[in-house]
Amino acid sequence: MDQAANLRSIVSKKQTTGLPKINARVIAVTSGKGGVGKTNFTVNLALWLARQQQRVVIIDADFGLANIEVLLNIWPKFSFADVITGKKTIPDVLTEAPYGIKLLSGGTGFRDLANVTDRQMASVLNSFGYLDEISDIILIDTGAGISKSVTNFVKAAGEAVIITTPEPTSISDSYTLIKTIYEPGSYYPEMKIVLNKVDNEKEGVAVYERLRSVTEKFLSLTPKYLGSIVFDNDLVKDVKSQKPVLLNHPNSHYSKSIDSMGRKILDPDAAYLPERTGILAFMRRILRS
Repeated sequence: MDQAANLRSIVSKKQTTGLPKINARVIAVTSGKGGVGKTNFTVNLALWLARQQQRVVIIDADFGLANIEVLLNIWPKFSFADVITGKKTIPDVLTEAPYGIKLLSGGTGFRDLANVTDRQMASVLNSFGYLDEISDIILIDTGAGISKSVTNFVKAAGEAVIITTPEPTSISDSYTLIKTIYEPGSYYPEMKIVLNKVDNEKEGVAVYERLRSVTEKFLSLTPKYLGSIVFDNDLVKDVKSQKPVLLNHPNSHYSKSIDSMGRKILDPDAAYLPERTGILAFMRRILRS
């Protein structure tokens, strides 16, 4: 049996023996290109969810960058890379953020998964199960684009929020990302579209409809519309001062948009099947990729 098969076997056993009930929703926040507001969305959505008494963990999987840390003005001492080496466990590397949010900095850890031994992986999974105990929603801030290091995370998540803007290149890149994620006959996440930096809600809906018509025509797929965010100068000011806009300007257009989309995410009518949730199911799909 090769290493990949061994690792999948480990995950399967961990999911059926001795672990707490899977209850976390794993949501990847991603984009087809950089600069569309993906990380700002992740941070402010996490804060909004935490205010609704949701236990939230953010996994920063944008390799080589520290945008989540910058926006929250926190600086983790350790990362998932320390878990891979066996120096730390998941509880050790979690950093406290406002409103009880916890941050897991990825470092190079997820990239290093391909080279771990079976014993290391068993230890990592024992530690990872802790996230399902302490969280209701796990937000994964991925990198931008369609590289395998990005799409593996998105494909493995239970849900994917794709951030785009009205710019033609951003829309085109979003379609390419959706096309890469979607695998007919195989597992793929529930996909939702967010239009950022629009002039008004009408423009956002119109852009979504164009994207939807293309995905339906060529992929027979209909991503859901989560909402639009009107360009907001308050956000620009708050990013410069490293203060999340939801906390600094709770009545801004941006904050109101986050509130609207957050309510849709927590809508009980939009609940997902248990097999689409949980960090160990996410890890199983990562190992299959």
